[in-house]
Amino acid sequence: MYIDPLFLEDEYLNYFFKKVDYAHTDKCKITAYAPKELLAIRGFKAEKCILVLSGKLRVYNQFINGKNYVLEDISQGAVIGEMEAAGKWGEYTSTVEAATEAKGLVFPHEVYISWLTNSHEFAVDAAMRLGRMMCNSSSFKGENLVFSSGLSIAMLLRRYYVENVGKGGNVIVNETRNQLSEKSGTSLRTVNRSIKTLINLGIITIRKGKIFMDKDSFSKLVDYISENM
Repeated sequence: MYIDPLFLEDEYLNYFFKKVDYAHTDKCKITAYAPKELLAIRGFKAEKCILVLSGKLRVYNQFINGKNYVLEDISQGAVIGEMEAAGKWGEYTSTVEAATEAKGLVFPHEVYISWLTNSHEFAVDAAMRLGRMMCNSSSFKGENLVFSSGLSIAMLLRRYYVENVGKGGNVIVNETRNQLSEKSGTSLRTVNRSIKTLINLGIITIRKGKIFMDKDSFSKLVDYISENM
């Protein structure tokens, strides 16, 4: 059985292939993607999966009015097209775009199904990935549908703090206001108004044009959300 040396040289990829006993490596290839390049398009035929090896990618849906609704950002370990392959869905349900330079391992759906069927370890990993995907999607969509636009921004900032906080407890939000608008499904005007409200309440501050939060900010943010739900 021939195995591409690149698969063995990459520590993460070698670890991945061990789980599937190096089966079907001849049907896999590593592909590089440039920023803004589309890896999957909603509504287009879904025939392949892509294991993200490096870089950051954005998953979103575009609606008739042209507005993009960002579902999540993904990175190493995510599998694009996994839900479609596992569910035998013929079309991609979301669009995936490279936010930075990225690399991925591309393989057809039949290879995914074979790994899923024959590797217990791969099947467990897949179940956990799909479970996290569904929980994250359901929770985030629910917040945006049920709560006011202003509260959705506060919840988005709370989520950002939890996912990005370091040892010092300080977080600088690197997302632009346009990106916050896309992720929350609200207008840019609403984002600006909500941020201004949070600043006036002393919950967040602005440093060098970016939202800054510390432990005290996070505590106040949690209280604000609880009081306004």
